[in-house]
Amino acid sequence: ASGTIDSTGKIRIIEELLTSDEIDAVITHGNGHIGFWKEGYPKGMLHMIRDEVLTIRGAYEVSQKYQKPVIVGNMLTMVESQAVKEQIENGYRVFHRLDDMADTLYAMYSYYRRKN
Repeated sequence: ASGTIDSTGKIRIIEELLTSDEIDAVITHGNGHIGFWKEGYPKGMLHMIRDEVLTIRGAYEVSQKYQKPVIVGNMLTMVESQAVKEQIENGYRVFHRLDDMADTLYAMYSYYRRKN
């Protein structure tokens, strides 16, 4: 779905999940477009990279709105994708490995249980 749904659609899906009383958190993974911005990049590729940035930021915005965790994963690391690199540098956490995402979510849940 990553190539057929734009960032607005992806965020709407995440937001719809977060509105459910049956869902406490969302893990999103599978997004990502390889490459770095440079002059002469095909317009279509620039659009995909910008869409990736909007998806990462939007996921964190809806997480704050609904006060439920959204763990953002990407199939590319910060050395493979300028969008991922820039978002990490701007303070957004973007995971690469699914096990790291699950461990982080479990740690958040464990902390929540101890606190409450």
